[in-house]
Amino acid sequence: MEIETPAVNVFVDIVKLIEAKSPLQRKMIAAVLGGSDALFWERTARFSARFAPLLEAHGITREKVADCYLKLCKDMLLEQIKFRKSGRYSSTSFAEVAQRVYHSETEMEAMVYGLAISQFLWRNHYALFDFFIDTIGALAPSGKVRRYLEIGPGHGLHLAESIQTFDGAHFDVVDISAVSLGLSRKVIDHFAPGRDVAFHLMDVCQFQPAHRYDLVVINEVLEHLEDPLTMLRKIAELIGEDGHVFLTTCANAPSIDHIFLYDSVEAMQAQIAQAGLTIVSERILPVESHIPRDEWRERRVEVNYGALCVATRAGGRDV
Repeated sequence: MEIETPAVNVFVDIVKLIEAKSPLQRKMIAAVLGGSDALFWERTARFSARFAPLLEAHGITREKVADCYLKLCKDMLLEQIKFRKSGRYSSTSFAEVAQRVYHSETEMEAMVYGLAISQFLWRNHYALFDFFIDTIGALAPSGKVRRYLEIGPGHGLHLAESIQTFDGAHFDVVDISAVSLGLSRKVIDHFAPGRDVAFHLMDVCQFQPAHRYDLVVINEVLEHLEDPLTMLRKIAELIGEDGHVFLTTCANAPSIDHIFLYDSVEAMQAQIAQAGLTIVSERILPVESHIPRDEWRERRVEVNYGALCVATRAGGRDV
């Protein structure tokens, strides 16, 4: 397809490579980009302005990023086929996934760069990104976000947005994967050099900071754990009296590194409440939007989910 955009950018270059390599992706991309508005193109242009120097500095070609995205799509399609047959995820332990994915630079690069592009090409990923940007934008005017924690930053796009939004804040970043943390550090060094960011290679459940946080962000991490409830309870302890938690996760969403299977939106909401958190606002995004909600669980509809929460002790309140 012919992509019309205000300015040629690295995102457009990568999309054209993806289309050239995969007729199936070309059709999907045409459907997504055909309805994109000016804000979408503004965001992709901003992403490209940050992403291009990163690729150049580390000798990463646009073709490699396109291949990473295609590998991500292929891997997820294979996992979806298995899930439809078995009703369970193929990975069952964190140790297994860590060995196969998190400690492999090749696999992590493919996943991180592929997911960075999916942030714009997958409708639900973009909708959650939009929800995140709107949410932190609403929190910023209060000036109360001075201490920020992000767990498992992945491609670093959310962290980069937060660094630009919360001027003067201190940022802690925790990840259990040295490869992932290294990739995140590269992203931030180019997206937001010179900012007050500390990287910690460790399990956040063992993290003992000297202070509590005004905002904790954990995107697409809970489904990668054997016991996400323990993680959520730890996060509830880490936020201050007026602190917030922004999280995203998914139900019925097979992937090579997904372990914990939420079978419904209600299962995610119940676990958040069990951890001692109250949902302030949420975004519920079924992949198959034509299916009635009361059939989602039975038909194993994939759902992407995002929520802004506060500690239950503080009660629900508007941002």
